Amino acid sequence: YDQAEPLYQRALAIREKSLGADHVDVGTSLRYLADVYLMQKKFAQAEPLYVRAIEIFDRTGNPQLAEVLENYASLLKATHRDEEAAKIKARAEAAGHGTAAGGRP
Repeated sequence: YDQAEPLYQRALAIREKSLGADHVDVGTSLRYLADVYLMQKKFAQAEPLYVRAIEIFDRTGNPQLAEVLENYASLLKATHRDEEAAKIKARAEAAGHGTAAGGRP
């Protein structure tokens, strides 16, 4: 994960510059970098990226929304925010019902 982090950071910067901060592909880069941070237990760095990705995917109806919500719920659980995690988990389950393969494109 340590080797992946700078690559995802670079990909995010390139996409933000070329596509704009609210483009769906920026959301994908945000999600992947947040996932790396989650695996590294860098929760404070992962959270704002998940929040931005969720906003983008929610607005665009992107099928990645359910998975990103699941990962964000895991982050909240890991940081002992169980009540928030349960709400996000329920939202992820609801989002997954509207897409193929439980939220996977």
